[in-house]
Amino acid sequence: MKIVDTHVHVWELASGRCPWQPIGKLRPDFQWTIEQQVAAMEQNNIACGIIVQTSWYGYDNRYGIDCLRRYPGRFAFVGMVDPAREDIENEMERLANQGVGGLRLPVLLRPDLPWYGTPQTDRMWRQAGELEWVLCLLVTLEQVLEARRTIEQFPQVKIAIDHIAHPDLETPPGGSLFAQLLKMANLPNVYVKVSALAAISRLPYPHRDVLEQVKRAFDAFGPQRLMWGTDHAMTQKIRNYSLQQALNSVDTALKDASPEDRAWVKGGTATRVWKLDCAG
Repeated sequence: MKIVDTHVHVWELASGRCPWQPIGKLRPDFQWTIEQQVAAMEQNNIACGIIVQTSWYGYDNRYGIDCLRRYPGRFAFVGMVDPAREDIENEMERLANQGVGGLRLPVLLRPDLPWYGTPQTDRMWRQAGELEWVLCLLVTLEQVLEARRTIEQFPQVKIAIDHIAHPDLETPPGGSLFAQLLKMANLPNVYVKVSALAAISRLPYPHRDVLEQVKRAFDAFGPQRLMWGTDHAMTQKIRNYSLQQALNSVDTALKDASPEDRAWVKGGTATRVWKLDCAG
């Protein structure tokens, strides 16, 4: 199985061609272009990546779509759509026709966004199921647990929870809410990304506090519903955390798992979920 990074951010500095329309407070003072990302992946034997729309591009998905066109077969793209727009089904279909394969819901950054539990948001979830999109949830533990009923209501929609939902590392072993997240393993449409580990951790590399939560997620969800990711290049810039260290962290956390199971986490699961045909 080939290695797939399920959480990649790429962007250029704000310009007339690709303006920034931030929906949160993040505004990096550097760029990380698709060319830089491809070079980094090739240096680290990473075959494919899932580009996740940055919050500073907002609902303008042009750069990510352009990346798909320039590197066919190398990436999938998870875009963003305003969940309150009236023509949401049409907009999602328009993006799907341009190759978009999922929808990011950045609730952690914008808890005011409507994203579940209303007739309007039900339309979004229903259309995601029709398009066979993956919904990537940038959420806290509280937020994802509150949405459990909607996740159960739409079993045809694959859910990928970003960054293991930011577990509480001050209350070993992850707090009561993390234990409730693990119980969501009984929902077959729920997947967990073990991503941005360095940003979540309170300890230096190899970040053993968060590795314990990776192991617990593996035990609950199994290798075929866990997906490795980096949050590259944000986490790497902030914490000076290399791609090789990110790969090593998963191997350290899952040192007792078989090589085959670790291969599922590092690429096999993502390949199946996003129907990738990695050329790398």
